[in-house]
Amino acid sequence: MNLIVLRSDGSWYTRPDSTLCRVSEDFYLPEGFTGIEIHKCRFVKLLKAGKSILPRFAGRYFAPLCEGYLYYGISDGGNSVPYIDRTTILLEDIPVCQPDAEEISRICGVSSIMTFRRGDLVILEDPESTILKQGDTFGQIDIR
Repeated sequence: MNLIVLRSDGSWYTRPDSTLCRVSEDFYLPEGFTGIEIHKCRFVKLLKAGKSILPRFAGRYFAPLCEGYLYYGISDGGNSVPYIDRTTILLEDIPVCQPDAEEISRICGVSSIMTFRRGDLVILEDPESTILKQGDTFGQIDIR
């Protein structure tokens, strides 16, 4: 399964599936990290494989949007690291809305570069973030 993250600045990258976590539970900071940066996100699941998907056919490929969070570890040097295990938190698969025209266009743009497989997740990151240090609480999640 691919996890494709579309950043708010227009760039995108993939995360390994070891970052996937479907349950909100306490987060333990790995050694060498001072905190985490949390971005709210929405994700869409791919219903079938495709390459160079045209926006007018998007409804055949994309499920409705659901919500979640992306955690980025903040290293001792102050850099953001996106590849820590269990840092892609997907809340229940309860659809919140359909992707709008701009989101569909961005997802289809990535499909012209990368072949999507059935079951892949495309994650749309919100620009606003929250920075937490060890000992802070985010909702019901403790940062330890």
